[in-house]
Amino acid sequence: MIGTNTAISKGVKINASVLGNNCKISPDVTITESHIGNNVTIGMGCSFSRCILTDGTIWDDSAPQIGKLIMNGEVHPIQPPIEGAEDTDSEQGTDFDEIDDDASDEEPGVCGLQDVDFNTFSSEVMESLSRGFRQNVATENLVLEINSSKFAYNMTFKEVTIGISKAVLNIPLKIHPEFYEEFTPRIQWEKMKEVIIKLKTLLAHYITTSESQMDMIQALEEYANDNIHFRPMLMKALHLLYDEDILPEEAILRWHMSPSLYEAGGELRVMVKQLIDWLETPDSDSDE
Repeated sequence: MIGTNTAISKGVKINASVLGNNCKISPDVTITESHIGNNVTIGMGCSFSRCILTDGTIWDDSAPQIGKLIMNGEVHPIQPPIEGAEDTDSEQGTDFDEIDDDASDEEPGVCGLQDVDFNTFSSEVMESLSRGFRQNVATENLVLEINSSKFAYNMTFKEVTIGISKAVLNIPLKIHPEFYEEFTPRIQWEKMKEVIIKLKTLLAHYITTSESQMDMIQALEEYANDNIHFRPMLMKALHLLYDEDILPEEAILRWHMSPSLYEAGGELRVMVKQLIDWLETPDSDSDE
């Protein structure tokens, strides 16, 4: 993803990375699995792998940077280097003219949710998003925190999508520990809707490909499978995400027609049938 007014020079290689607005990238720079903030200037021949450069950074050191947070001229490790590991990413970057966003996404399937690193990553994302919701933290700062955790625990794009999706659904429960006992179903949905609306820009930042869209719907389905109280809200959540241009019609219909991986999958597909029928109706966008 490349921001507006960002200048990319010849010979630049970018792979699975995010570049902010108003950046200047000099010739022969390699950027792999990194997050570059706004108003960043990078000198000729620099190389970054699994790095985060915060807003306003000016960098011209051509020594390869691996797993680093570069902020206010200071360099901090994101993840301790693995002994004996070699930095091959900088040699395997993609030419800017050949970038394929879909190529960096994982194949659909069940994520290793029992993995300790994934659970730790999910907890950190939950804390970041919960604080961001309560304190109105800017989206770009939340992205910075999430990407830092992603690189620290070596998460795939699929795992990031699942972690973020479930964290958003868990925020109302974190704020209100007696959420399901304290509120009526109508109030439960209003509070869930408030969180989704407030964090929709963040969701749109990560849910950008057909694969990530399916990963998000799978995360919603798994969450509903494991949380019976959320099941009546699944259709409303899918409809809201459709209305907010996070999930397209094609992704929702594709999911509904696909076999389920979960015990309650058939029940959930029946529960959202009204939305599916509406989406399959011609001119459904203009007829609520």
